[in-house]
Amino acid sequence: MRPAAARLPDALLAAAASWAALAPLSTLFDSYSWTGPAVLVSLVVVVTGLLARLVIRRGLLVLLVQLLAGLEAAVLLHGRGHTWFGLPTWETVRAFNNVLFEGRMTLVRYAAPAPTNRGIIVGLTLLTLLFVALIDFCAVTRRSPAVAGIALVAAYLVTATNSGAPLAWYYFAAPAVLWLVMLARTGTGSLRRWATLVARPVEGDRPRDPVDSFADVARNIGIAVLAAAIAVPLIVPHFPTRFLVDGLGRSSNGTSDAGFALSTTLDLKRNLQSPSDKPVLTYRTSDPSPSPLRVAILDEYVGNGNFRTDSTIADRAVSRGTPLTALVPDALPPGLTSILDAVPSDNIERAEWQFRDGELLHPRIALPYGAASLDVDGQESVREYANGQVEVEDTAKRYTVTSVEVVPTTAMLQESRVSDGVFRGWNQETVTPQDLAIDPLATGALSQVLADVVPPGATDIEAAIAIQDYLRSPAFTYSLDLVPVAEGEDRVAANPIVHFLATKQGFCQQFAGTMVMLARQFGIPARIVVGFLPGRLDKGERTVLASDAHAWPELYFEPLGWLRFEPTPASRSGAVPAYAREGNGTSSATASSSTTASASSTTRRAQPGVDVPTPQGQTSLDRPIWQRVGDIPRAAWVVLALVLGIIGSLVLPVTALLIRRRRFAAAADDAAMVELRWQEMIRRIGDLGVRTPDALTPRQIQGHLTERALLSREPAAALGRVVTAVELARYAGPGTSFADPAKDVDAVLEAVDSSRSLVPRLRARLLPSSATAALGRSGRRIADLPRAAWEPVRDSVADLVRRRR
Repeated sequence: MRPAAARLPDALLAAAASWAALAPLSTLFDSYSWTGPAVLVSLVVVVTGLLARLVIRRGLLVLLVQLLAGLEAAVLLHGRGHTWFGLPTWETVRAFNNVLFEGRMTLVRYAAPAPTNRGIIVGLTLLTLLFVALIDFCAVTRRSPAVAGIALVAAYLVTATNSGAPLAWYYFAAPAVLWLVMLARTGTGSLRRWATLVARPVEGDRPRDPVDSFADVARNIGIAVLAAAIAVPLIVPHFPTRFLVDGLGRSSNGTSDAGFALSTTLDLKRNLQSPSDKPVLTYRTSDPSPSPLRVAILDEYVGNGNFRTDSTIADRAVSRGTPLTALVPDALPPGLTSILDAVPSDNIERAEWQFRDGELLHPRIALPYGAASLDVDGQESVREYANGQVEVEDTAKRYTVTSVEVVPTTAMLQESRVSDGVFRGWNQETVTPQDLAIDPLATGALSQVLADVVPPGATDIEAAIAIQDYLRSPAFTYSLDLVPVAEGEDRVAANPIVHFLATKQGFCQQFAGTMVMLARQFGIPARIVVGFLPGRLDKGERTVLASDAHAWPELYFEPLGWLRFEPTPASRSGAVPAYAREGNGTSSATASSSTTASASSTTRRAQPGVDVPTPQGQTSLDRPIWQRVGDIPRAAWVVLALVLGIIGSLVLPVTALLIRRRRFAAAADDAAMVELRWQEMIRRIGDLGVRTPDALTPRQIQGHLTERALLSREPAAALGRVVTAVELARYAGPGTSFADPAKDVDAVLEAVDSSRSLVPRLRARLLPSSATAALGRSGRRIADLPRAAWEPVRDSVADLVRRRR
């Protein structure tokens, strides 16, 4: 059994159909960062399949080679640091297992669009590997695109059943059209091989290939069915959404009775605030001035202004399936009981909260600061994590909370020295190195701001208040419209944090994220909290709307733990906590210096390059190569891709031309030249889709080509002259001279070419069989190199053994 052909057009078509079916996945996640690794792995799978089909006979072995190559590519992309010279080990398996568990927890916890963390990226990369390899195996290696259609529709349904809202029509149309094209290619090829398909040419006319008539009927049917599939859902009633993955599919836009999904992945380049007036929850409380409600804690900085929940949070759970009331009944929250004796009773504030009509989708729940006990109607358990985040099993419609909040004293605030590295209560369950991570591109700008704003010798609380007051000063403007990054800016000036410090315009996300970075640069652990402002009070009851979504920083102070600060201007956030006000916990000198620094900052120009210093002595050549590559404009990459694509498309045609010229130049005599012309004509007509059985004589081939290629009178006569020349060349005596039938061969080729449709003609020019056969031979020679190198060694060893015997 001969190895299959590479089938490049079919492979590219199958890959395009695979990605058309995977494209709707983009609606389930909040960024496209997963597509880069997935595309690279897809290319590895497709190229490996092309090469493997040239040298391997069995389709399952081709699939196995594709899977192994794709897996190795995924390991090189995602398993760095866990491999043995690039090869996977047991450590790689364990690392992938941990990352995939993170992705699984993300699918369970988040409503669409879910955060695109590392677990999601790795999981989607592996999913793409399996999916593209499966489609390639069915549609290309096994030439069964109908079977591949089952996998394509399954991939589409996975997204459709988890999006929570109807997908756009083109998400269905794109894979459906590509699948129909794959079916058409395979069906047309099979139809051309039918022995009963014999069409008689009409004299004086060049009739159309009858296969095209069958193709037209099939095409019209396919278009009609596709149009009906898109139009019918617009007419019939929608049924309630049913989700395949618990958590991922929940969406307030769905046809199901879903609630509000608050994004817990903070991107400083996007707007957290929702313009919706949809109520999220309603509550009553005994606290006369309630603080914002916490929902999620974002303590891991992932670069480019992006924060997310620490990926190791699942490994640091305080409790699983245990009610909070069993952990701390009527007591202070965990971490505060150790300082009870140091806090005056007047500084301990207790409050009761009754929440109802909660629409915040699980596992999220909105809680006040210092939540000490929680009772959720209809749920027996919650999950509490070491960083204070709480999750529930189902949407919390009604629940009650008892809160115990400690109002820190001035002495307690001044006692904290964590910026000096003094962590008397340092605990990996409370503060981790993630809470001190800063953006390396923003280091220069952060240091400059701290030098201007924080006076020398300031304590932690003095520095925190100075930073907060600086961001709340008139120098900054609260606006939902961000100043765009100027074209041509370098990576430092374009960094979201540096850009915000330069333009001084943004909303709560910019203010919170920047204060976190400034506090960390000073040495104070800091993190971002996502939640809601207290809401609107009406007749003793507060209503929280979706538009009340807010973000603020928390800074770590010993022995108090995490304290809330509010750098966002008062027009949006309201007043700051009492302990974070200027003059409360700070010396007068510090307050004066902080005020002076803030006032002086208003006179500085908010322009890139002035407020934002660049690293001293650094030039573009000093930066790593990947950073310099990243500065290349997108247009240049497009031009480069086009040039490389054009050059790549010419490789096989040029190779075929060189092979043809070499063969003709090596012809020994006229008879050999005639035979080469004949063989070249048969091969090129076969490239156009009219294949000739090997067992036929030249006269039989003449009749076969006349009927199959629909040759009219003049091309048929030219073909007869070529056949006569071949017979003379084969059977004439030695030394007989023959005329070169090159003109008649060209006339036949031109006639056959003009009767073909566009696709076969393009395929014949871009993928000539002489070049692909040469590529296959080269591949087999390369594949045989290990065997050829081993056989002499094996024979030498065998000879040595025989001699010793």
